[in-house]
Amino acid sequence: MADYLLAHDLGTSGNKAVLCREDGTLLAGVLYEYPTFYPFPGAVEQKPEKWWEAVCRSTRELLEKTGIQAKEIAAVSFSAQMMGCLLVDKAGEPLRNMLIWADTRAGRQEAWMRKQIEEESAYKIMGHRISSFYSAAKLLWVRGISATPLLCSTGREKR
Repeated sequence: MADYLLAHDLGTSGNKAVLCREDGTLLAGVLYEYPTFYPFPGAVEQKPEKWWEAVCRSTRELLEKTGIQAKEIAAVSFSAQMMGCLLVDKAGEPLRNMLIWADTRAGRQEAWMRKQIEEESAYKIMGHRISSFYSAAKLLWVRGISATPLLCSTGREKR
């Protein structure tokens, strides 16, 4: 019978994972750290492949620590950093490193957005304010440096 819950929190410095009973009793927890890269001022990136490695290794470690079998896990949950920008191809494979929440390289794109739209209208469209911390400005930055056109979900080119 599946009586356990496995939770992963992919944070800024690493994956914090816990294994609990269904009633919330903590059985074990682990932290698997991954690197953050700072290629130039304002740029803060992580490799998505390292997140998957962290999830796999921390899951194995929790199962080994507790002696619980994978088939005994009723549910797995994930939470992760918000306000990042990760572009993937049609198969879901990353096209580049993730620009994480702390990345502010898109300052010029933020300024451009402010000239194009009022803050209130932007909030109604995006659900947040205009800022280089948020994904829209980061996506504009990527579009500006990319030789590959961005595609919408229909596969049509977007510029």
